[in-house]
Amino acid sequence: MKIHIFTRESDYSFIFLKFINRNLDISDNLFVFRNKSGKYQYSEDVTGKLRYYDSPAKMLYYLLPEIIKADEIFFHYFPVGPSLYFWFLSLPILKRKKVNWKLWGGDLYFYRDENKSLKNRIFEKLRRKIIYNVDRIICPVRGDYDLACKIYNTKAKYYYAIYPIWIDFKQIEEVSNIQIKTSKEKIILLGNSASSTNNHLEVLNWLSLLKTENIRIICPLSYGSEEYAKQVIIRGKEIFHDKFVPVMNFMSQYEYAKLLLGVDIAIMNHRRQQGLGNLFTLLFLKKKVYIRSDISSFRYFQELGITVYDTLSISKLTFQELFDLNQVEGLENARSIRNEISNENLVDLWSGLI
Repeated sequence: MKIHIFTRESDYSFIFLKFINRNLDISDNLFVFRNKSGKYQYSEDVTGKLRYYDSPAKMLYYLLPEIIKADEIFFHYFPVGPSLYFWFLSLPILKRKKVNWKLWGGDLYFYRDENKSLKNRIFEKLRRKIIYNVDRIICPVRGDYDLACKIYNTKAKYYYAIYPIWIDFKQIEEVSNIQIKTSKEKIILLGNSASSTNNHLEVLNWLSLLKTENIRIICPLSYGSEEYAKQVIIRGKEIFHDKFVPVMNFMSQYEYAKLLLGVDIAIMNHRRQQGLGNLFTLLFLKKKVYIRSDISSFRYFQELGITVYDTLSISKLTFQELFDLNQVEGLENARSIRNEISNENLVDLWSGLI
């Protein structure tokens, strides 16, 4: 039996379970979440395989016996909170199992926050003990795997796999046939959330030289820190006035696809791998995408033959250089993304795991 450990239900976990149920045999799998959101409607096949354990007592009473019976454990985002006490106490059992870490990004880079509090130091110490015993790390970006091995001194093997993205490509293609933009205004998508890891303020300062140009900056801030979002909005409005447009409401997949279709360029300033799903979608839409050249995602796209641009060069670019996009590059990027994230390729990747 294989047990999949998730933190909470999300669009990504919902699409993932829907994908593997449709394409693979899940009869020997269990999927464990911290709590039930009530937002998602699963098929009967999946529902029978779901478990919700929202307290340490339930984990000890219900989950532990299932772990003892299991052959493999999959962590879909490695824990960074109090559940680590449970997993540390279960370490003698885990050592007898095949343990897989489906690495996301934030769960790897938590080590950067180790010294921010005593709690973080304790959690990170527990993580190091557990991750050392991981057998396999699953992720698309090889650079993240290499860093995990270095930081956690693990001998885990590398396995390449990608989650299905939560935006439907067929829907995107339908949306792309709609004429969204008619003006000559240049539209910039800045970041993907109200998380400080987006480093919005740095980019706003770089772009300040363009404040008199015919531009609009769309800034999604609908999830994350409300306090940080306020800081970004204040600075954005201070520099760009009505040209800075914060997006504070959650959007449907269709509406979000329309939003992305309308932009000319996307600027991401994360200092680590983050938001791959958004990047896949933007590149599929043939948009010019900027990410930092000093992070693992940049090298990942280069290895796939996908052209992305360096966020760190923005302050040196002219207005025209910032927006110019080679149409052939855009078409090649879209083709590469389509192949990489196709159902056939995903089935091939995950069939070696499920």
